[in-house]
Amino acid sequence: MKKRTNPVNLEEIWHLILEDQVFVLQKDQETCVLAPRILRSCMNPDQIKKHPVSITRQADGSLLFTDVSHHILLSREELKNWNAYESTWIPNDPNQVLSCIPCRNCGRC
Repeated sequence: MKKRTNPVNLEEIWHLILEDQVFVLQKDQETCVLAPRILRSCMNPDQIKKHPVSITRQADGSLLFTDVSHHILLSREELKNWNAYESTWIPNDPNQVLSCIPCRNCGRC
């Protein structure tokens, strides 16, 4: 099955929260994928939290893209060089152990 991608006009976004979509930014050979994450608390394994992707327009016209591991601020001029797409999201397994280098001694593994 082919993934569905929808082009997004960055000029029209003021505030957007994506809980079930992946947001892809592309410029030349550079690609950044912002995706929601489901994380299980390592100290309280019964607590599972979904972290969405948030896109917010700042007062100066720049856009702030945020997910659990990215904070990207693109100015108005930089936005003209980027293409943006929304795509379907396949949720990750919250029990999945990630490679944590360097180790933070959280007790997850």
